[in-house]
Amino acid sequence: LVDSYLSSYAGGVSRSDVDYAEAWAANASQFTAAGSWRARVVNGSLWVRPIHFYEHWKERASVLRILLLAAQQASALGEPLPDSELVFAAADSDPTVLHSRRRCHAPNTSATLHGRRRTRPAANCPRLPVFVHARASALGSTALPLPEYSWVGSYHSPPWCQMQPRFERAAAAWGWEQRDARAYFGGACSTGISRQSLLPLNRTHGELLHVLDVGFGRSGFVNPHDVERAKRSYARLGVGWGNFSAQLPPDYACRFQVLLSVPGFGYSNRLRQLLACGSAVVHVQHQSHEF
Repeated sequence: LVDSYLSSYAGGVSRSDVDYAEAWAANASQFTAAGSWRARVVNGSLWVRPIHFYEHWKERASVLRILLLAAQQASALGEPLPDSELVFAAADSDPTVLHSRRRCHAPNTSATLHGRRRTRPAANCPRLPVFVHARASALGSTALPLPEYSWVGSYHSPPWCQMQPRFERAAAAWGWEQRDARAYFGGACSTGISRQSLLPLNRTHGELLHVLDVGFGRSGFVNPHDVERAKRSYARLGVGWGNFSAQLPPDYACRFQVLLSVPGFGYSNRLRQLLACGSAVVHVQHQSHEF
């Protein structure tokens, strides 16, 4: 942890650094940071001040449960968490990378990463010690990681300690020879470039793919403008707005021999679910990843 994540903060993190992080989060759009808050630990107790809670960010509030459980357990063991402060910003792509590109970096012509020009820190770069659950390590992120929200569950998903046995039972129930040999993807097919080709491919290569557009369509958008944008996106794909599959149990994936892990607007948190099925997983990497 010290070598990988805290090396940029060898001199410590000051309150002015945390104040700067809060100001940045307060001015971030819902696309940069879908939700954010500032937390303070005082005498072992956790205090939280919301910065932004966008409507579509409800499940990410579960990250607070991680901190609350940590504070409660540490106090129960007689070793309360030390007094400290932090700012957390939720997004499926590391929100600090865009900040760094705009405010803190100049071009470095001597190196590239995946065809992109790498950058070097500017001399007057303000530090941004924001905690995140999606970190782009390869792009020089200085963000600090927290566990991804679905480990402790959310309003629509049980915690992983309950989900893992469910996947193990499904994996045992569906032997390899019983499973469908096609490659399966179930998720929102309009979120991100990588997913938008899945439905057309499914129409032309149905013998190889089984793609279900699940869930996000009608309930996941936060305002009419997003709905209209999604309709235009589906029109470009030649897919009707009503072509949404009903919600399926996540362990439905265990019925297939090959599973596709494809990022949406950011990284996808379903990789561990797919691996738990014991199927072959084709994983499309995203620049951000969970801790």
